[in-house]
This record gives sequence, structure tokens and C-alpha cells, in this order.
Amino acid sequence: MKSLFSELGGFVVYEPVLLKRYLDANHLLEQDILQYFTGTDHGEIITKKGIAIPIIGVNTGYYHFDVTFGSRVMKEEEVKASSSGWVYYTESGRLSIVGIGYLTNRDSLESNSLTFRVDEGWYSVEILCGEKEGRDELWIELVLHREDDAPKFSGNFETDYSY
Repeated sequence: MKSLFSELGGFVVYEPVLLKRYLDANHLLEQDILQYFTGTDHGEIITKKGIAIPIIGVNTGYYHFDVTFGSRVMKEEEVKASSSGWVYYTESGRLSIVGIGYLTNRDSLESNSLTFRVDEGWYSVEILCGEKEGRDELWIELVLHREDDAPKFSGNFETDYSY
């Protein structure tokens, strides 16, 4: 398990190779890529294509992250907020997570990210947010379900993970 601080109240799960390719192909060359994703349709596009997943509206603090496959580790009573219907695609076999505030400086993105190894391909994703039983640790678990083809996106951009 690894941890990150909730920069600007959230996180972004992203595929580093595909994100760079998307930014370059669309000539989004400014350092502040957060502006593209919050002020234009680019944020919705990269999310629906499985390149990035926003986790916004979280409590302030350090979060421990787990990436699990097929079944959850968090107990039902530990889950305070959840959201499903998200999609993720990786060509590089990496799943990276960064505090959303780091999107304001493209050059610092990867050096401030947690990176997990995952098999290449498509995943449907469930996001669980809560606290570890018996401790006051904030916790996010990404439950990945392997898919043969691109799953249908049905994630809720309005999900509030604070509690």
C-alpha cells in the first residue's frame, strides 16, 4: 500500500503513455494541463476513453492506495463512498495516480505519482473510499475487473467521495 496527499481535493488515475500521446496529438502543450481537463471537453473525452479517471471531492489528507483485481479488500463497514462504471485502458502495463494539483505542472506529473504494474488491456473500475478499521487512515481502493473489450463507460462525474 502506498500513500499520496489529496492535492486540490482529489486525485487522477491515469495511463502515462496514453495521456502523453493524447496531449501531443491534440497540441495541448501548456504546462498547466489541469486547465484543459476542467475548462474544455478534453477531461470528459480522456475519461471515457479510459486514459484517466478523476477522483474529486475527497477529504483533505494523506490517502493509502490499493489496486486489487476482481475482489475488494475493504470491508463493507470501512467503505464510506464508492463509484463504479469507470473504464481504464493501458498499453504500458502501468496505472499511475497523482494528486490533481500536480496537473498544473506537466513536468512534475510522473515524479509525484504512485505507479502500479497491471497487465495491458481493458478494465472496468470500481472506486472505494473510506477508512481502515481501527485506525484513522484514509484509504482508496481501485478494484479492477479485466475485460476482453472496451467496457461501456457509466461513471458518475458528480460522485462526492467526502464523508
